[in-house]
Amino acid sequence: MALDRPRRRLELPDGVVTLVLGFQGRLRLTDVGEYDGAAAGRAGVQAGASFTSLVSAVRSRATIGEHSGILHGMEVLLAPWAAYTLLGVDMHEWADSILDPAELVGRRVDDLAGALAALPSWNRRFELLDATLAQWSAAGPPCSARVVWAWGELSRTGESTNLDRGGAWACQRLSRRSGPDTPRARPDRRGTR
Repeated sequence: MALDRPRRRLELPDGVVTLVLGFQGRLRLTDVGEYDGAAAGRAGVQAGASFTSLVSAVRSRATIGEHSGILHGMEVLLAPWAAYTLLGVDMHEWADSILDPAELVGRRVDDLAGALAALPSWNRRFELLDATLAQWSAAGPPCSARVVWAWGELSRTGESTNLDRGGAWACQRLSRRSGPDTPRARPDRRGTR
């Protein structure tokens, strides 16, 4: 994006994990409450934190995003369970946060952003991005099929469904994290498994 002036916009919670692979320019982010002068002290983003690349967990509040007018890179939107597999970090460990990817997974995101920026075409960039994400996914920890199913149900129904069909654990698991899951089968109210 190359504008002739700085840009400010409101980023609303959207239920996904966002990975920004920055090539040029910095993005300054501030939680809305901090932008308006409300008390801080919550997990999130430090007022006015600036990023070239970033990773944003699923957010429960809005953020103001600002840049100088020049910003180049790629943005990847991930379901929380897919982010767990790609990044290998439980969602509850960084819920509601926006971080420099190096804080979460080391230099691999910065290395990928640099390699993407160096390529001469968008086709080549997307080929490298697809191959790298497939490699990270194959090497990452598997996510529970139950979590994937529950997330699919919530997405399909607009987040209004009875997850007890898949087990009473579902709401608790999704609110805590998208990660590995090996729950023990528990009898339901009728005493069956």
